[in-house]
Amino acid sequence: MKYHASWPVSALESFEKAIAAHGGWAAWGKFETITMKLKKFEGFLPSVKGLTKTFQAPKEITVNPKIRFVEFDYGVHKDTFLDGKLTLSREEKVISDGRTIFKKATFEKWTPEHSLYFFGYAWANYIGYPFILPQFELMGWKIKGLTTRFKIKFPDGFHTHSRIQKFYFNRSHMLSKHDYHADYAGSIFYAAHCTEGYEEKNGLKFSGIRKVRPRIGTIALPFYGVYAELGF
Repeated sequence: MKYHASWPVSALESFEKAIAAHGGWAAWGKFETITMKLKKFEGFLPSVKGLTKTFQAPKEITVNPKIRFVEFDYGVHKDTFLDGKLTLSREEKVISDGRTIFKKATFEKWTPEHSLYFFGYAWANYIGYPFILPQFELMGWKIKGLTTRFKIKFPDGFHTHSRIQKFYFNRSHMLSKHDYHADYAGSIFYAAHCTEGYEEKNGLKFSGIRKVRPRIGTIALPFYGVYAELGF
């Protein structure tokens, strides 16, 4: 992966420790897809948006982060996300750019296509972290105690939660927290996304437990915006 010109050598050297901790460039180079069972999925955000009422959670999720492809398997049908393009098999519907369907309102109820876009780009990115990050602009980095933080600016047009996001790596150089604003969900959804329960698959390490807490400034609130458990 070629680093963006904004990365100083010191930041690059530090980030390479995170790359190695997550499995290294060689394993990433061989990686194509991973399939995950969604064992548990709950929280304030999916509840507000209509989980089990206006949309359902998939049983399995297959992701190829390199081409930004995500397949949601509901057991009786499958829908796909491909870098913003949505294909809903049951409805026989294709939406060329999922961004166009959102009002970005806090209490907007989501349909299957809203869920497919939002969680589609989310999984395409989550499974790609930290390997996809060096290509983007680095706005700053610092080490505080045992934690290293990288502030990343994503380009216009990239399907993600918000243009500016922060990534925190612990003393073992594993991604432990990820701060962002979920733009498509509504103005109140600032998140502290904690990643735990790492498991190794094909030489790479993936988080099997994701705890997303609402955030006010730097303070994470004591309840879940989203809680997910995965099986690999």
